Amino acid sequence: MEAFARWISQVGEGEVQGISISEDGEPNWIKIPYEFLIQNDEDGVQNLIAAVYPNFVTEHTDSLYLQERGIPEPTNDDVDEINSIMLSMVPRVVKTYMSCDTLSNSNNCGAFSDIKPPGLLHSLKISGLPNHCL
Repeated sequence: MEAFARWISQVGEGEVQGISISEDGEPNWIKIPYEFLIQNDEDGVQNLIAAVYPNFVTEHTDSLYLQERGIPEPTNDDVDEINSIMLSMVPRVVKTYMSCDTLSNSNNCGAFSDIKPPGLLHSLKISGLPNHCL
């Protein structure tokens, strides 16, 4: 970790020499040292999880352990995939929670009375709202 922190500091200070990726290009690319890379092979996601969350199976109940780590992902689908993989690693009783299928107990739902089928609502994934199936 100390070596990585030093290297990041050197990059920030402009002390790491840039490289060009083409003959005419400027040397504005930085080669990441091999020891700081996570191998992206057929086990790429597992390698990423193991690097960020070492000993996850035994440490997953420690809130501080979880707070100190994270895997930034570009899409919610990627987040869901990694969460699913990590949850499958934990020995536990599985519980599934589903969202509600109705909008109101009243017969007068106004503009919402024609929303069908519920599957359409179930398929929506909106940032900030939980998915239909948890």
